[in-house]
Amino acid sequence: MEGPPWRILFFGSDDFSLKALIALTDEFKRSEKLISKLDLMFIDDESVAWKYANEHRLNRIAYPPESSTGLRDNYDIGVVASFGAMLRNDLIKEFPLGILNAHPSLLPRWRGASPIPHAIMHGDTETGVTIMKIKPDEFDTGDILMQTRTKIGPHEHTPELLSRLADESANLVLDVIKDLPKSVQNLTPQGNENATYGKDMLLPF
Repeated sequence: MEGPPWRILFFGSDDFSLKALIALTDEFKRSEKLISKLDLMFIDDESVAWKYANEHRLNRIAYPPESSTGLRDNYDIGVVASFGAMLRNDLIKEFPLGILNAHPSLLPRWRGASPIPHAIMHGDTETGVTIMKIKPDEFDTGDILMQTRTKIGPHEHTPELLSRLADESANLVLDVIKDLPKSVQNLTPQGNENATYGKDMLLPF
């Protein structure tokens, strides 16, 4: 596949998403040598990601789209960060380079919707961010492109750790994009031997 520049569809919603979206937008507006197109797919038009995209005049597409037909002609790769929904198979298959997910844990540990509070609640001393390639019909099981580690402070709570991991996520996403298409070819399978799953949590830690 030719490139860069790359055409990216970003899937995001909350504060964790926002850091990566800001990093991609800054790169997109700085120069189109790396990113020539950046759009947002959203679930909630009241989300911070939607509001940021609107403010910075990024095209916004509601999920689920009526049809995924044509995405292949408009985008090279998708990037997900805390989107809030499992993506449809027909949509995943439309991206020539696939769809990447920035997940705030050391996968396969703490798959699922609330990895940060689970890491704190279970006394983990370190965590990190994993960039993985999304698999159809599976949740947080995809092959790993990059992973970074960080210590969890003895008195650190979810908001502080989330903010740090969001910053790291933004850096990793840019690193992956800068190394395309090589970065999506050098993959490491997760395996299930040491996998843990953290269910969605309402209580803060």
